[in-house]
Amino acid sequence: MTPEELVRDPLYQINLILWMTTPSRDVGIEPVFHRAGFDVFQIEGEVRLPLRLAANLKEKKIEASVVVVPDVLLRGRQKEYLIVECKAALFGPGDGGAQRQARALLLQTAGVLTESLSLQGGAIASTHVLYLTAHDPRHDQMTALTTLDTELRACGAATAPVGLLALKIADKTVVIEATALPPSLQTYARNGLLAIQTLLANDTDPRPLYRIAWMPGSEKQQDSYNQEQFAKRVLASAAMQVAKARLYKSKALKIQIEPILDEATSGFFRKWKKREETKIVRARAMEILRIQLGKVRQALPSSDGQAIEIYIPDRATQEDIVEKLRDWSTSDYPVDVQQQLFHAANSGDTNSRQRFLPKQARNNKSPDSDTK
Repeated sequence: MTPEELVRDPLYQINLILWMTTPSRDVGIEPVFHRAGFDVFQIEGEVRLPLRLAANLKEKKIEASVVVVPDVLLRGRQKEYLIVECKAALFGPGDGGAQRQARALLLQTAGVLTESLSLQGGAIASTHVLYLTAHDPRHDQMTALTTLDTELRACGAATAPVGLLALKIADKTVVIEATALPPSLQTYARNGLLAIQTLLANDTDPRPLYRIAWMPGSEKQQDSYNQEQFAKRVLASAAMQVAKARLYKSKALKIQIEPILDEATSGFFRKWKKREETKIVRARAMEILRIQLGKVRQALPSSDGQAIEIYIPDRATQEDIVEKLRDWSTSDYPVDVQQQLFHAANSGDTNSRQRFLPKQARNNKSPDSDTK
């Protein structure tokens, strides 16, 4: 992926925001939001318009979405909330889905967002909407946003301030050309720019180690890099669970999936609210883990679907499993298996799971027979 492609990639954009909210750890990204006192409140969480406001807009023939899902919602020290929406490119005039979404976001004043998130009165002091997109020198990218803001104000609606974060490449650095920043961030802008990421050598993939390596729905096409990073983190976390586990002669080990996903996403999985996407991520993590464990011994999902169960009879087997979990690559699997892991609508079918299980694991004894 080239730097120019990178700044238009939605997954990179979302992860850039996440990196900017956490202390720097030698990834070449400046944690501007962290320094300004912001942390992540939720990722892909719903925000709504009050029904009375939605009805009022409809009467005035203003089209706005009742429910929207901004990419990231940040919370500051002074009850300040930043709504960040990532776009490969900004929209033009009209009443399409992007414009309806933008109106709903612009209407998220402190009072509206407080009601939307079911928080106590006074929990939010101020809000600010920020659009993150790739810089386009051909036109003023703020025009579409300010036009919608003016339209809403003209019909008597209160709006939140709106700003623009435009990503571009300058002197081997990804920088943000910032317009209309909230006061808490203005201190960190120099001549209207926020320096973000220093790029590596030309022959090196410019993507850092993402906080969330794979987000269903964020990619226009398959990306084996993202898939492999996700799988490796899941298996590395599982390896730690197995390595620390106590072994019992009479029962299988349960490898819990929630702690694995939380660790694999640097603690952000619990803040990721989009149910369908997180459901897919959880299912794929379970399947990847089950298949890789199956190379050593049979492994099956627990009855509650929250863990993978595997019987480990001795320390030697435990060490073999840990080694196998740490030695994984997408090249180990044919393309159809990768598609099953990352793109199938449902990986819960028993026959499907058995079909994709390595032959060695299919022939393994069951945990019950091993405990005799």
